[in-house]
Amino acid sequence: MNPVIREFKRRKKVQWLITIFGIIWFVILCSLVIMSGIQVKEDTGYVPTPTGYIVIVVFSLLFILPVIFLTSRNWRCPACGKPLGRAMNPGSCPSCGTHFSPD
Repeated sequence: MNPVIREFKRRKKVQWLITIFGIIWFVILCSLVIMSGIQVKEDTGYVPTPTGYIVIVVFSLLFILPVIFLTSRNWRCPACGKPLGRAMNPGSCPSCGTHFSPD
């Protein structure tokens, strides 16, 4: 098998792991905010206190920044090193045109 295709498949697996673990991490962080009790009951339901809003912003950054960093380092063309864009299964590199499937 072509080494570029093999490397693309490896990067694709890693990207799926980043996505799955990122979602799990986000659910855990949201659960911590909900269980922390930094909410008050109002007529419309439970809403976060000012401290709760700060915690939500901090936890959101703890989720978003690592995912963006890891994705930017991983999701690149194995041939030219340019970003592959948003597609999870591109057929070829948008920059250099290298094909990632054995034809």
